[in-house]
Amino acid sequence: MKSEFEKELELLINKYSKENDSNTPDFILARYLNAVLDNFSAAVNEREQWYGRGPHLSDIDLGFPDEHIDTGQPPPHFPSQTSGPDVDLDSTDTPTDLES
Repeated sequence: MKSEFEKELELLINKYSKENDSNTPDFILARYLNAVLDNFSAAVNEREQWYGRGPHLSDIDLGFPDEHIDTGQPPPHFPSQTSGPDVDLDSTDTPTDLES
C-alpha cells in the first residue's frame, strides 16, 4: 500500500513530467525515490551508531508528560519565555544596546 508521501510524490513527478526523461511510469519513480530516502536514513543512522554518536533524536525519550505532547505549550518545568537579560528598547522597539 502506498504511503501518503509516495502518492504526493507520484503526483509531483507527473505534474512536472519528470517520468518522460527516463520513460518510466511516475508510480515507479515515486516508489524508487521513497526507497532511496528510506535507505539514506538507514545508512545515516548506521553511520551514527558506528561512530558511537548515540541513537537518532526520534529515539530519545525526553520525559515530557503525555498531556504536553503536541499541544504547542511548554511542559510545566520549562523555563518562562519572559526570563532572561533585560534589553533596553528605543521607541521603535529596537534594541539599543546588545550587551547582556
